[in-house]
Amino acid sequence: MGKYYNKFVGKNIDLAPLGIERREDNSPYFCTPKGASIIGWAGVDGIHYCFVRGFGEMVFAVNPMEIAPNYVRPLAGSFEDFLRLLLACKDANILEQARRWKSEEFYEMLGGSISAQSAYETLDRIAETMHLTPMEKPWEYMKELQDSFDYSKIKYTEDFYDPELNENAPAEEWAVYFDGTIYGHSGRDKAGVEISVEKEFQFADHTWLVPAVYSCAKGLVVDFCMQVDAEDFQCFWNKWSDRYSERLNHRERLLAELENPLLFEFEPQVTVNGKVLKRRNSSGICYIPSDPSEPETRFIVEHYHLDSSFAWSFSRVCFPWATGRRPEIKSLELTMTQEPVRVPGEVFEVSGLGDQIDLKIPENSFTLTVKDYEPQVLDASMLSPDNMEYPTCYTMMIYTLSPKPEEGQLYIQDLSECDQPRPKETEHTAFGSCEAAAISIIGGADGPTAMIVGAPQTEHEFAACSAPHFEPAKGIQWYPILHVTKYEPDTITLI
Repeated sequence: MGKYYNKFVGKNIDLAPLGIERREDNSPYFCTPKGASIIGWAGVDGIHYCFVRGFGEMVFAVNPMEIAPNYVRPLAGSFEDFLRLLLACKDANILEQARRWKSEEFYEMLGGSISAQSAYETLDRIAETMHLTPMEKPWEYMKELQDSFDYSKIKYTEDFYDPELNENAPAEEWAVYFDGTIYGHSGRDKAGVEISVEKEFQFADHTWLVPAVYSCAKGLVVDFCMQVDAEDFQCFWNKWSDRYSERLNHRERLLAELENPLLFEFEPQVTVNGKVLKRRNSSGICYIPSDPSEPETRFIVEHYHLDSSFAWSFSRVCFPWATGRRPEIKSLELTMTQEPVRVPGEVFEVSGLGDQIDLKIPENSFTLTVKDYEPQVLDASMLSPDNMEYPTCYTMMIYTLSPKPEEGQLYIQDLSECDQPRPKETEHTAFGSCEAAAISIIGGADGPTAMIVGAPQTEHEFAACSAPHFEPAKGIQWYPILHVTKYEPDTITLI
């Protein structure tokens, strides 16, 4: 909004008699341009008039009922010209509809228009107060403006590209932001500059593509596309889809993750001009040929011209600049490192001290020897002091492993889920503490889901803790989880 419009507002002239009503609620429509400042409403069909940031005092008409994509049209190059058009046409509706008519039809309509007394009073006040005369040849003025206008410069909000809000939604404009995700972004940062890479490489028995990177003010954004045979995914889905509708225990979920060909955790690192960048955040999504319902995935496949007969796993990763400022990219290397995967072993039970169990884990062999195996009761004062009662009975197992695994490589977990919290019936007193053991509860929306225990250990001893219950559990089923890395890191030159 400019000085001339502010001057007009200061005159307190109501344009409602001319078909432009002011409202306190200026909620935009799906087709209201991004950066619009609404100055009035027609009162029918959601038609409204506005300025658009970046176009000065040019006045636009927005008609949500128009045939796509003709929702927005400029009416006047300035607000002063807009007032002169109103003086000539006496009704904003005629201005909004002018593009539908030929010159003869417009002037015939203009000659037959009848305005109320209040409209004439408003027109006289505009002419006298703003010292204006009616626009000569208003139809020719608007036609020249509209024919010469570059409509591609009009930008829209995300609502415009949402098929649920706009049934004629076009393909969304492609833009990548450092502070965004595959699903969109928030904030006022500018989109990154796309640098085409089109680098295809092999890693971890998959074909990968880095189609482009994006140079942003805050850092570099890299798009990763991992190709998966559609039949491989379909085999996985045929096996697990029905079971997903049931409640899988933790071990079953790990098995499903291992077999999902679209799931591959990796740690990327990029080197720009010899300086190493480490990732800050990432987001991902998958495309499945048999169910291409996600608009984001279809958008990516189409933009990068990927083979839609394959399944694809997409990852967008952000790397802050090492220098703090955006450099000119002269060289760019990518290092791919596999994240350890969790491989569950077979379920086992122990009866007590001295038991030895040969852990059955694919392609690995360990012997577990029980050194201590005792029921414990958690100190209730360690839990949330609310009106809920939490399970406090669990079993502590101290054990050794032969051969000794690397630190953090192998741990033992209870197969069962913990009991859910329940409302307190009476005031509870504190229970005896767990001797010399540091225990913490990992809480979820439904209460504690797991317990992490740190117990006195020798160099070769480890500790495991069962899921908490209200009563001591019998016949606890345990299973091992081994962290495995199958593939060596690989470095690929992108630029």
